[in-house]
Amino acid sequence: MKFLNYLASDRSNRLLLLIVIILINLVSLNMFFRVDLTEGDNFSLSEVSKQTIRTLGEPLTVSVFFSRDLPAPYNSVSRYVKDLLSEYDSVGNSNFKYQIVDVESEEGMDTAGSYGMRSIQVQSIGSDEFQSRNVYMGLAISYASSVEQIPEITGTEGLEYQITTTISRLIGTVGAAAALSDKVETLLYYSPSLAEFNIKGFDQLEGLAGEAVGVVNGENNGILELEVRKVDSDAQAASLMEQYGFPRLSYKDKVNPERIHEATIGLVLQLGDRFTTVPMDIAPQLFGGYALTGVSNLDAKIGEALEGLLSENTPVGYVIGHGERDLNDQQSGDAVFRTVNESLYEIREINLAEDEIPLEMSTLVINGPKAAYDEKELYALDQFVMGGGSLVVFLDPYQVIDPRQMGQQGAPMYLPVNTGLNDLLKKYGIEVKRNYVLDKNSYKAQPEYGGMQLYHVPILAKESLNQDHPISKNLGQVLFLSAAEVLPVETPPAEADITVLVNSSDEAWLMEGDRVDLNPNTMYPPGDSDLKQFPLMVLSEGRFTSFFDEEPKTEDAETAAAAATDMSASRHIQRSIRRGKVIVAGTSEIAGPQLLDPQGRGPNAVLIQNILDYANGNEELPLIRSKGFNLNSLGQTDPKYRMFAKGFAMAGLPVLTILAGILVWRLRERRRKVVQKMFSRNEQ
Repeated sequence: MKFLNYLASDRSNRLLLLIVIILINLVSLNMFFRVDLTEGDNFSLSEVSKQTIRTLGEPLTVSVFFSRDLPAPYNSVSRYVKDLLSEYDSVGNSNFKYQIVDVESEEGMDTAGSYGMRSIQVQSIGSDEFQSRNVYMGLAISYASSVEQIPEITGTEGLEYQITTTISRLIGTVGAAAALSDKVETLLYYSPSLAEFNIKGFDQLEGLAGEAVGVVNGENNGILELEVRKVDSDAQAASLMEQYGFPRLSYKDKVNPERIHEATIGLVLQLGDRFTTVPMDIAPQLFGGYALTGVSNLDAKIGEALEGLLSENTPVGYVIGHGERDLNDQQSGDAVFRTVNESLYEIREINLAEDEIPLEMSTLVINGPKAAYDEKELYALDQFVMGGGSLVVFLDPYQVIDPRQMGQQGAPMYLPVNTGLNDLLKKYGIEVKRNYVLDKNSYKAQPEYGGMQLYHVPILAKESLNQDHPISKNLGQVLFLSAAEVLPVETPPAEADITVLVNSSDEAWLMEGDRVDLNPNTMYPPGDSDLKQFPLMVLSEGRFTSFFDEEPKTEDAETAAAAATDMSASRHIQRSIRRGKVIVAGTSEIAGPQLLDPQGRGPNAVLIQNILDYANGNEELPLIRSKGFNLNSLGQTDPKYRMFAKGFAMAGLPVLTILAGILVWRLRERRRKVVQKMFSRNEQ
């Protein structure tokens, strides 16, 4: 009774408050929420990470190896890693799990060795001296029989990107296939009317397709489901040509020769609204008659198409054969470009004069060509874009010939580069001008090199980068080098969106005409009235019209076509069958070793990686790559203003604080006197 009276009295308030606090904390262990107010949601999982974990088809384990009692600043990294993995665990399915391995124990050391983990050396200050220590700071991700390591996690920058892309790379096509709840539709279309032309191999078409699908199904858990659809009308054949890029086969009606019939043939893999076409064709033969083409190694082609449809880690084509930057050259080529992108993409060289573009390849990179592309190569690029492919082009306006590199004397020569690509790009809405963009907001050489302003190396602050687009969002202070102006054409394609990704500052001007020379001693900015902003990188995205009216004819093709009088065939795609992407910059230097760091951490390297991600359809990856990176820089300010701001911070703020203290003291004294005077009157 006394206890109940105690609870009912005011004396129990403190005890009841303590009990409520304890109960709230116990409930919060399992029921809690948090709000991420950082720009870019730095402490929240991105949707692409959530989707990757939710769709795991087989068990995946993340093993964390961190030593105890890590020195600052590494001690916070371990906590961040565990918090991040708990976020993955909270949204993942039952196939995801993580474990913390005690590397201080003998069993933990053995586990670390079995996963290929290694210790790293860190330094700390202890007992007033520097101390070195070997510690574990990494994790291993195991999936099926494969294991990949992230052995050195010394900071939190870009960690979510590393984990998500590593998991995505491990899963690959097989994992994606296992995670699918629906079959991939494999649709074989053909017009039965083609049988009357006695086409070699046509009567075996359904059997060949069934055998090829069976082989691919054996390697991919029976993911494909073949369905044969016969095309019985001219309108349906024409529609399939527009939808999938199938060949258009035309022939005369036997009864009424003035009437032209349409037929087609093709195989397509479709999953939801995504599809990949496996090309087939009916080709005339040199000595008369027709033959079915595109069915040799059909299982391999279907496998390539499946990989391109499912995998987020498709290979990227790197065009060679025209003096492009060398992928194996560390000094002046694109070896660093390959290095910063190899964690997610395999960069494959492709010679358009000799090779067909593989079906699984959705992006081509053209970087710094010097020689002209012939008609066949331009047509291959055009039809790749018409099929929905992405084209990334870094074009130099001039080829710089420096006699000093050949042991001779003389000033560098600037020879115009004519590749034929510019006319092609104009059709897609982008034009590269023959000039150099110079900028007052540019890099200044170190004093030992003369301290000269290098106007051809603009420093592009955040306001010069499109903050509404994933490629350039959240970046800051990117460098360009020897860049040309890149303009949207006056009349862009009707179904394409043109976006300027990178601009110069508004204090830029052009160097063009016959007097081209990037010697800093010969560059002088014009008056302020002649300075303005110029675009340096442009994206065109949408549906395009082909640059060509028809497929260029080779001599053999013309001879075969002349021999075939009763049917004509064309694979030419006149209008895009799906949205394509064309990204153009007016310099190849942004992908060169002068501006890229091999670790891929600098803003220029992040920009290049973002471009490939966006081109490959991984449009959310650029947003998670920049998480935790300190890429935002202070805006450009006048030296006098910076000196004033520095002086105000060092002396002005303390003076204002003292003045504020004096003001508060005087106000209190005044109030005290008023109160004292008021009470003295009351006493009287």
